[in-house]
Amino acid sequence: MDSHAGMGNSVITSLARFEFQVSCTIARINNPKNAWMFTPDMGVDVALNQADLMAHVIAEEMSLGDMMILLKLRNGQYSLVEEEVAPESRPAGKAARDSGLPEKHVLAVVSRKGELMLPK
Repeated sequence: MDSHAGMGNSVITSLARFEFQVSCTIARINNPKNAWMFTPDMGVDVALNQADLMAHVIAEEMSLGDMMILLKLRNGQYSLVEEEVAPESRPAGKAARDSGLPEKHVLAVVSRKGELMLPK
């Protein structure tokens, strides 16, 4: 692969920023070796390094433990997941409202001893 193949994204964002005064630019870094040129001085506000993103996804998947992704929605923005709560974990034995669930998460159903319950 030509080492200059990924430079097109950098050139496009530079043109967008400096020639057309685009207020916010986002560039995709195809080749990690070219990451050094995706800077605000070059007209890039946000640089998306595909190698870093893939590494993050892999690390996230490896750290899920007993969590299983059942369904991805809206191009991966949302996920329906099933997670087993270990008896020694913080939310075990607590009401859903007291479980410490992060604000952006929604508890859809609780399964206890094979019985499904809707949280209130």
